[in-house]
Amino acid sequence: MIETRVRLTARMYEVRDTVRRISKDYRKNIAKVRPYINAAMLTWDFNEIQAAQWMMVDMQKRAPGSETAQMLVLATAVEMIESDTEPKP
Repeated sequence: MIETRVRLTARMYEVRDTVRRISKDYRKNIAKVRPYINAAMLTWDFNEIQAAQWMMVDMQKRAPGSETAQMLVLATAVEMIESDTEPKP
């Protein structure tokens, strides 16, 4: 069980790193997606990953072929989690 979680976390970081490499305006794109994840979190009492998963499933239904955009959603969720866990000064 723990090994599965570690592998899943590693894959999410791989997606995030890939999006960083291919995105010209990574921070700007993350900032655009963040409010949508926040809205899903507040509306359905989801955490960041649940909200991202819901968004990605919805995107796949509405816009097949939107894999790059879905990767951006997951990258945004990872960034949001990281910003919550960083030590505060």
